[in-house]
Amino acid sequence: MTATEKDLSLMKVHVFKTVDEYEAARSGGLIGGDDLVITPDTGAIDGEMSDTSTNTVQNRVIKAYVDSAIAAAIASLNE
Repeated sequence: MTATEKDLSLMKVHVFKTVDEYEAARSGGLIGGDDLVITPDTGAIDGEMSDTSTNTVQNRVIKAYVDSAIAAAIASLNE
């Protein structure tokens, strides 16, 4: 991992329904500097996993990671 990459398994993710909820959490010190924050103004979030997503929250990256993890788990069971 390079200095510019962040291990996603260590990243805290915060999803807020409103900007007011985000502001309250931020002012309360609940959000770290390296945390991923998703607010209503971030953009649309897909309702299901897709490998063609172009939304701000690129679920295609998450889908590829999950698919890879599942394939690895199945492969280890078949050994």
